[in-house]
Amino acid sequence: MADTVQVGQEPKKFSNKAIIIAMVVFVLLVAAAIAFVMLRSPEPEPKSSYNPYQNQVVALEKETPPQDPMQRATYYGQIGQNYELLENWDKALQNYLQAQAILEDNHLTDQYVYYQSIANAYAKMGDKKNAEKYYNKQLDYLEAYLAGHPGDEGTINAIKDVEEQLDKL
Repeated sequence: MADTVQVGQEPKKFSNKAIIIAMVVFVLLVAAAIAFVMLRSPEPEPKSSYNPYQNQVVALEKETPPQDPMQRATYYGQIGQNYELLENWDKALQNYLQAQAILEDNHLTDQYVYYQSIANAYAKMGDKKNAEKYYNKQLDYLEAYLAGHPGDEGTINAIKDVEEQLDKL
Protein backbone atom coordinates (compact mmCIF):
# COMPACT_ATOMS: atom_id res chain seq x y z
CA MET A 1 0.00 0.00 0.00
CA ALA A 2 2.79 2.30 -0.81
CA ASP A 3 0.62 4.28 -3.28
CA THR A 4 -2.19 5.15 -0.88
CA VAL A 5 -2.20 8.44 0.91
CA GLN A 6 -2.54 8.31 4.67
CA VAL A 7 -4.31 11.00 6.64
CA GLY A 8 -1.95 13.85 7.18
CA GLN A 9 0.34 12.80 4.31
CA GLU A 10 0.92 14.88 1.18
CA PRO A 11 -0.32 13.23 -2.02
CA LYS A 12 2.30 12.27 -4.59
CA LYS A 13 2.86 15.10 -7.06
CA PHE A 14 3.41 14.58 -10.81
CA SER A 15 5.89 16.61 -12.74
CA ASN A 16 4.74 18.98 -15.47
CA LYS A 17 6.41 16.71 -17.99
CA ALA A 18 4.32 13.72 -16.84
CA ILE A 19 1.10 15.75 -17.01
CA ILE A 20 1.90 16.94 -20.53
CA ILE A 21 2.70 13.38 -21.65
CA ALA A 22 -0.60 12.15 -20.16
CA MET A 23 -2.54 14.91 -21.96
CA VAL A 24 -0.83 14.15 -25.30
CA VAL A 25 -1.60 10.43 -24.90
CA PHE A 26 -5.24 11.30 -24.09
CA VAL A 27 -5.58 13.55 -27.17
CA LEU A 28 -4.01 10.86 -29.37
CA LEU A 29 -6.43 8.24 -28.03
CA VAL A 30 -9.42 10.51 -28.72
CA ALA A 31 -8.14 11.25 -32.24
CA ALA A 32 -7.63 7.53 -32.88
CA ALA A 33 -11.17 6.79 -31.68
CA ILE A 34 -12.64 9.47 -33.94
CA ALA A 35 -10.63 8.21 -36.92
CA PHE A 36 -11.77 4.64 -36.22
CA VAL A 37 -15.44 5.70 -36.14
CA MET A 38 -15.10 7.76 -39.30
CA LEU A 39 -13.37 4.98 -41.21
CA ARG A 40 -16.04 2.48 -40.22
CA SER A 41 -18.97 4.81 -41.07
CA PRO A 42 -20.44 4.37 -44.55
CA GLU A 43 -19.89 7.22 -46.97
CA PRO A 44 -22.88 9.55 -47.10
CA GLU A 45 -24.75 9.36 -50.37
CA PRO A 46 -23.84 12.31 -52.58
CA LYS A 47 -26.60 14.90 -52.63
CA SER A 48 -26.69 14.94 -56.40
CA SER A 49 -27.73 11.29 -56.57
CA TYR A 50 -30.63 11.67 -54.15
CA ASN A 51 -33.49 13.95 -55.02
CA PRO A 52 -36.90 13.29 -53.48
CA TYR A 53 -38.67 15.10 -56.32
CA GLN A 54 -36.99 12.90 -58.91
CA ASN A 55 -38.01 9.84 -56.92
CA GLN A 56 -41.59 11.15 -56.72
CA VAL A 57 -41.72 11.72 -60.48
CA VAL A 58 -40.45 8.22 -61.15
CA ALA A 59 -43.01 6.74 -58.76
CA LEU A 60 -45.89 8.77 -60.22
CA GLU A 61 -44.97 8.00 -63.83
CA LYS A 62 -45.00 4.27 -63.05
CA GLU A 63 -48.60 4.49 -61.88
CA THR A 64 -51.54 4.14 -64.22
CA PRO A 65 -53.31 7.51 -64.48
CA PRO A 66 -56.69 7.49 -62.71
CA GLN A 67 -59.86 7.16 -64.80
CA ASP A 68 -61.73 9.95 -63.01
CA PRO A 69 -61.01 13.16 -64.98
CA MET A 70 -60.45 15.37 -61.92
CA GLN A 71 -58.12 12.83 -60.34
CA ARG A 72 -56.32 12.35 -63.67
CA ALA A 73 -55.81 16.12 -64.01
CA THR A 74 -54.48 16.22 -60.45
CA TYR A 75 -52.16 13.31 -61.26
CA TYR A 76 -50.59 15.20 -64.19
CA GLY A 77 -50.52 18.38 -62.12
CA GLN A 78 -48.52 16.60 -59.41
CA ILE A 79 -46.05 15.29 -61.97
CA GLY A 80 -45.75 18.83 -63.36
CA GLN A 81 -45.14 20.21 -59.89
CA ASN A 82 -42.33 17.74 -59.25
CA TYR A 83 -40.72 18.58 -62.58
CA GLU A 84 -41.06 22.27 -61.68
CA LEU A 85 -39.23 21.63 -58.41
CA LEU A 86 -36.52 19.89 -60.45
CA GLU A 87 -36.47 22.97 -62.71
CA ASN A 88 -37.27 20.80 -65.72
CA TRP A 89 -39.56 23.38 -67.27
CA ASP A 90 -40.30 21.52 -70.52
CA LYS A 91 -41.63 18.46 -68.68
CA ALA A 92 -43.41 20.61 -66.08
CA LEU A 93 -45.15 22.55 -68.84
CA GLN A 94 -46.06 19.38 -70.74
CA ASN A 95 -47.76 17.90 -67.67
CA TYR A 96 -49.51 21.15 -66.68
CA LEU A 97 -50.87 21.53 -70.22
CA GLN A 98 -52.10 17.93 -70.11
CA ALA A 99 -53.79 18.52 -66.75
CA GLN A 100 -55.45 21.71 -68.04
CA ALA A 101 -56.65 19.98 -71.22
CA ILE A 102 -58.31 17.25 -69.13
CA LEU A 103 -60.10 19.89 -67.05
CA GLU A 104 -61.28 21.76 -70.14
CA ASP A 105 -62.32 18.63 -72.06
CA ASN A 106 -64.44 17.53 -69.09
CA HIS A 107 -65.84 21.00 -68.27
CA LEU A 108 -64.17 21.03 -64.85
CA THR A 109 -62.57 24.48 -65.04
CA ASP A 110 -65.10 25.80 -62.54
CA GLN A 111 -63.33 23.64 -59.93
CA TYR A 112 -59.66 24.17 -60.71
CA VAL A 113 -57.24 25.43 -63.35
CA TYR A 114 -53.51 25.21 -64.03
CA TYR A 115 -53.21 28.55 -65.82
CA GLN A 116 -50.79 30.09 -63.34
CA SER A 117 -48.55 27.00 -63.26
CA ILE A 118 -48.49 27.02 -67.07
CA ALA A 119 -47.69 30.74 -67.10
CA ASN A 120 -44.90 30.29 -64.54
CA ALA A 121 -43.32 27.54 -66.66
CA TYR A 122 -43.50 29.68 -69.81
CA ALA A 123 -41.98 32.61 -67.89
CA LYS A 124 -39.09 30.45 -66.65
CA MET A 125 -38.50 29.28 -70.21
CA GLY A 126 -38.37 32.90 -71.43
CA ASP A 127 -41.60 32.71 -73.45
CA LYS A 128 -43.14 36.01 -72.30
CA LYS A 129 -45.95 35.97 -74.87
CA ASN A 130 -47.39 32.65 -73.67
CA ALA A 131 -46.68 33.49 -70.03
CA GLU A 132 -48.73 36.68 -70.40
CA LYS A 133 -51.50 34.78 -72.17
CA TYR A 134 -51.85 32.28 -69.31
CA TYR A 135 -51.43 34.87 -66.54
CA ASN A 136 -54.34 36.74 -68.14
CA LYS A 137 -56.39 33.53 -68.25
CA GLN A 138 -55.64 33.07 -64.54
CA LEU A 139 -56.73 36.66 -63.85
CA ASP A 140 -60.00 36.12 -65.74
CA TYR A 141 -60.61 32.92 -63.77
CA LEU A 142 -59.91 34.60 -60.43
CA GLU A 143 -61.96 37.71 -61.23
CA ALA A 144 -64.93 35.56 -62.24
CA TYR A 145 -64.62 33.66 -58.96
CA LEU A 146 -64.35 36.91 -57.00
CA ALA A 147 -67.54 38.20 -58.66
CA GLY A 148 -69.39 35.26 -57.11
CA HIS A 149 -67.52 35.53 -53.81
CA PRO A 150 -67.03 39.25 -53.12
CA GLY A 151 -64.42 40.11 -50.53
CA ASP A 152 -62.73 36.69 -50.59
CA GLU A 153 -59.27 37.59 -49.24
CA GLY A 154 -57.55 34.53 -50.71
CA THR A 155 -58.78 35.37 -54.18
CA ILE A 156 -57.91 39.06 -53.78
CA ASN A 157 -54.35 38.08 -52.76
CA ALA A 158 -54.10 35.61 -55.64
CA ILE A 159 -55.12 38.36 -58.09
CA LYS A 160 -52.41 40.64 -56.66
CA ASP A 161 -49.87 37.82 -57.04
CA VAL A 162 -50.76 37.25 -60.70
CA GLU A 163 -50.65 40.99 -61.39
CA GLU A 164 -47.15 41.10 -59.84
CA GLN A 165 -46.06 38.21 -62.06
CA LEU A 166 -47.37 40.08 -65.12
CA ASP A 167 -45.44 43.20 -64.08
CA LYS A 168 -42.23 41.16 -63.89
CA LEU A 169 -42.49 40.03 -67.51
